Amino acid sequence: MNRTRTLTLLMAFILMFSVFSVACGDSKKSDTSSVNESSSEDSSSEESSSEVTGENPSSEESSALSTSSASSAKAASKAASKAASKAASKAASKASSTTSSKLPDAKLDGVGKFWLMPRNDQIYNMFTNLDQWKELQKVVDVVGFADHEINRLTGGQLEDAFEGMRKAGIPLALEVGAIKEWGMAEGGKGVYGKAMFETEDLMWSKFVEMGADFRAVAFDEPYVNVMNHSAWNYLGNGTQKIEFAVEQTAEYIKLIRQKYPKLLIGDIETYPSMSPKQNADWINALNARLKAKGVKTLDFYRLDFDWNHIPVSPSGVINDTDAAYHWGRVKEIEDNCKKIGLPFSMVYWPARENLFNTSQSDVYNDKAWYDMLMMQGSEYKKYGGNPDQYVVQTWAKIGAAKKPMPPTTIPETKQYTFMNGSLEFYNKFVKK
Repeated sequence: MNRTRTLTLLMAFILMFSVFSVACGDSKKSDTSSVNESSSEDSSSEESSSEVTGENPSSEESSALSTSSASSAKAASKAASKAASKAASKAASKASSTTSSKLPDAKLDGVGKFWLMPRNDQIYNMFTNLDQWKELQKVVDVVGFADHEINRLTGGQLEDAFEGMRKAGIPLALEVGAIKEWGMAEGGKGVYGKAMFETEDLMWSKFVEMGADFRAVAFDEPYVNVMNHSAWNYLGNGTQKIEFAVEQTAEYIKLIRQKYPKLLIGDIETYPSMSPKQNADWINALNARLKAKGVKTLDFYRLDFDWNHIPVSPSGVINDTDAAYHWGRVKEIEDNCKKIGLPFSMVYWPARENLFNTSQSDVYNDKAWYDMLMMQGSEYKKYGGNPDQYVVQTWAKIGAAKKPMPPTTIPETKQYTFMNGSLEFYNKFVKK
C-alpha cells in the first residue's frame, strides 16, 4: 500500500515537472522564433512530454498550456518592445543634442543690422515652425531672449529650438543681468560682477552644450539699476554708486571676454530717466575702465526710450512740440555714440500699453502692437534717427493675468502678428 502511494506521488511529480518544462520552453521559443516555428516546436515539446510521462496531456491540460504559452509570449514581446522604444528614444535624444552643434555658425556682419527680441516663451514655437516665417528669416540678423526666461524650458525644447536657429542661419543673443540685486555676492556686498557672471554662465554653458550658436549679450540696464534700486543705498551718494556700477560692470565684461572672446557685448540703458549727458558720461567711464583693465570695450550701445513721455491724444495725434524735444535728445545720444565709433542700437517696442485691452480679441491687441511699432518707427525717422542696429522687441504684459502682448507671434502671413509686423517694419524702416 505504501509502495503504491509512493509510486503515485512520484508519477505526479514527474507530470508537474513536464508541464513546467513545456511552458518554459514555449515561452522562450515565442521570444526568438516566428509563429510557424513556435507552433512546430510546441508540438515537439508536447511529444517529449508524452515520452517522459508515458501518456499524452488531457485536452484541458493542452488548453491551459496553450494559454500560458501565449500569455508569456505576449508579455515578453511587450517588454521587448518597451525596451526597444526606450533605447531608441535615448539614442534620438543623444543624437538631437549633437545635431545642432554640427550645423555651421551663422554669418553675422558687424553687430547685425536687424534684431528680433520676441516674447521669451516663443523660442520653441518660432524655431520648430520655420516654414511659417520664411521671408523674415532672410532679413533678420539675430534673435534674442532673456537668459533666465528661456532657461525655464525643458532640455528637449531648447535643443530643438537651437537646432532650428542653426538651420535658419540665425544666431542667439541673450539679454542678461550684469548687475542685479539677486546677483549679490555672499554676505550681501562685494564683487557683484563676478557673482553675476558665475550665476549666469551656468545657463550660457548649458545652452552652448545644447547646440546654441551663442553670439551676443546685451546688459539689462546696470547703471539704472544701481542708481535706482534700494539694494545699493548703502553706497551713499551718487558718485559712489556710479563708481561701483562702472567697476562691477567692467569686471563682468572682463570675465565674459575671457571665456567667450568672440561674443558681441552691448549695454542697454534708458532715456529720459538718463539724460543724453548721463548716457555719454556712463559710456566714457565704462570704456575707460575697460581699457585700464586691458579689456576690449563695448561692441554696441542700446537705448530703451520710454516714449510714453510724448503725449498722444485719444485719437492718436502726437504732440509735435514734445515729440521734437524728446526725439531730438534721443538723436543726440545716437550722435554721441557715432562720434566715438560705437554702434548705436535702438529698441522699438509697444510703449503705450494702455492701448491694449484684455477684454478685446487677440486680433485687436495684435493690431494695437502693430500700430505702436509703426508709430515709433515713423517718429524717429521723421526726426533724423538712423540707428546702426534696429531691435524690434516686446515684453508687454497687461491685465491681472499679465497676458503677454502681442498675443500672436506666427505666422508672418497673418496680419498684425509679431512676425508680420516685424517684416513690414524691416521693409519700411530698415531695408535700404
